[in-house]
Amino acid sequence: MHNVIRLIAPSPGGFPAVRASVVLLHGLGDSGEGWTGGAQMLASLLPFGVEIVLPTAATIPVTLNGGMPMPAWYDLKGLGSSRDMETCDGIDDSAAIVDGLIKWSAQPRAAPRDGHELCDVDESRGSDNDSGDTSTAALPVVLAGFSQGGALSLYTGLRTPSLAGIICMSGYLPRPSDFTNFPKSGAKRPPPVRMFHGKADEMVRHEWGLQTEAKLRELGVRDLTLTSYDTLGHSVDMEELNDVAKAIEGMLQLGDLEEEMEEGDGEDEGADEVWQDGTKL
Repeated sequence: MHNVIRLIAPSPGGFPAVRASVVLLHGLGDSGEGWTGGAQMLASLLPFGVEIVLPTAATIPVTLNGGMPMPAWYDLKGLGSSRDMETCDGIDDSAAIVDGLIKWSAQPRAAPRDGHELCDVDESRGSDNDSGDTSTAALPVVLAGFSQGGALSLYTGLRTPSLAGIICMSGYLPRPSDFTNFPKSGAKRPPPVRMFHGKADEMVRHEWGLQTEAKLRELGVRDLTLTSYDTLGHSVDMEELNDVAKAIEGMLQLGDLEEEMEEGDGEDEGADEVWQDGTKL
């Protein structure tokens, strides 16, 4: 059982049924609740009917922070020049949880009441609304994450070809030696990957993003882009969030929803707001 926040933007006629899902993973020491503001803005930029699912990692001792317990998807021992040597203890347990959330998020369901809901999800089962009718088409799901959450999105998502896509913000590929070359075609080829990284990131270095891009291409990930931002540090701003929304919309390919969308859903007054500060990996 996992506690998640469900968010969806209202349509002109109210809150629609869920048509697609984005599972969004927070960074080290953060929580699903900590990403609520950014997720609400992201939801407002997406087509109607796209729900954002915000889980929170288990609280575990983190070696990097002197063994202090905090929400983390896996243990981190340091911030050295290479990510390759990190053992990432606990990452497979977190990947299993995320895999269950992906399966749950693919189940057709009603939108959360008032567009916002805190609920318990049994990731070992389908949706609570699942009637067992396997003839119902699964919803498209994008797996996204910031920093350590972005790292986990790559680690889990590359093994999940059914995903519509993977979004990695200020992240990297953990334990790259775990991966072997992907097939170039067929049902088991990896989903599209869109990476976003600030060149001024002082915690998860832009260099690590470049190394991850190179490694993914070496492994055979063909549908891959890395968007870099000259002045962005370890954070998310509106320029990046707009780019992420466009990438997700392209992955989901929901079709003719544009005619239902309200005009002026572009940038908000808080265009320069940053939701993640440099304290969260």
